[in-house]
Amino acid sequence: MAREYHDDENMMTPEDVLERERVFAQEEKIDQADALSHLYTDKREAEGEESEEYSEEDERLTELLTPIDRRSHTVMPVVQGPTDTVYHTIEQGESRIRHRVAAALISILLLFGIGLGAGMFKNHLESEAETAAMLEENERRAAEAKAEQEKAEAEAEEARIQEEAHAPRPVKFIISATGYDSLATRIPLVVTGTDLDGTEVQTEGFINSEGEGLSLAPGEYTVSIPASPILSTGLMYQLPNTTYSFRVPKNSQDVVQVDQAIVLIPLTMSDINEDMVNNAYNWAMKDTQMASVAEANIAPARQYLEEAQQRQAEEARRQQLVEQRAPIAQSFAASYFTNVGFPDSEDDSKVSVITNWTSVVAQYIAAGSAASNKISGGNGSRYSYATYVTTVAVDDETVTLDVSAVTTDEVKVGWTTDSSTKRIVCVFDSNNKITDFYIS
Repeated sequence: MAREYHDDENMMTPEDVLERERVFAQEEKIDQADALSHLYTDKREAEGEESEEYSEEDERLTELLTPIDRRSHTVMPVVQGPTDTVYHTIEQGESRIRHRVAAALISILLLFGIGLGAGMFKNHLESEAETAAMLEENERRAAEAKAEQEKAEAEAEEARIQEEAHAPRPVKFIISATGYDSLATRIPLVVTGTDLDGTEVQTEGFINSEGEGLSLAPGEYTVSIPASPILSTGLMYQLPNTTYSFRVPKNSQDVVQVDQAIVLIPLTMSDINEDMVNNAYNWAMKDTQMASVAEANIAPARQYLEEAQQRQAEEARRQQLVEQRAPIAQSFAASYFTNVGFPDSEDDSKVSVITNWTSVVAQYIAAGSAASNKISGGNGSRYSYATYVTTVAVDDETVTLDVSAVTTDEVKVGWTTDSSTKRIVCVFDSNNKITDFYIS
């Protein structure tokens, strides 16, 4: 661009001309700087990115934008009037240079600012997108966690309701049993039925003398008694041949009262057998909290059974002895009341005396006993004959018999028809030998 001054060149000194040329050169620099600045801006916009390295054009622009120091040049003294005009022109040029340099710097700064701002804005948008995505993910997770918590709480509440609905309720019975108290073992129960869900239930339980101790979930049930409780004396009860039915409601937490009373009839020791004792003991031992009581209470019953077994053994032996003694006593009585024989059955006058009578009778008698002394002198008559012998009674030591016999001092035809009945009691020892006998 051409530079012009309206001052008359004929009025300028050589120094003024040189200064003007310097100003012109400086203006040329400013024009070049403007052009280079526009070129740099266009290049940056075309590349669409910011460069952190300086190119040759950046260095050239920096050189052109370096401030001009007017005082660094030697200026010849001005001796003519036009010199002020020249300096005024120079000041105006330098002012324009400063404004253009400032504009160029502002353009460069704006270029870098726009680039930096664009990058920062891009990063800001990306950060906001990431933050929004993160917030959305957190909200999704929070919603899922809340839903899971609500589901867990609902399931827990449902489980609580179901547990409460199925929770066992106490059941109480009415007990009628003479002598049954807290020292006895508990009454065993066999429970069958169905619960609220229709599931079959089969369980066992125990109740005390107050009828307490059994708890069942809501449902329909039937109870039976499989064994007798055991009293502290060892006595037991006759088992009822009945069952007890009742219902446990689900909408009540109160004690369920069974209206049908359990009636137990007491037994004596003689009524108790080994099977009853073993059954009662086995059921009582299932009630673990009463195991020690069961052990203590069963002892008297077992002792009685042992003694009863001994008595039974003795009775069996006695019966055996009795069974053996009756025939012995009968043989002894027949032998004792018969000391003659009839060789002719049709003529009772034809008799013969049994010479070995003592030895025949002695085989039934204990040696050295009272009975032995009684037979040493014979049967007390010359002729005697037993027609029949009947057993009247047998006990532990004696056998009582009735004997029909003929006793006479003279043998004559038909004498055996003249008979009488006598009672004889034979006393035995443990060896089934007769120690004594009494005739009446």
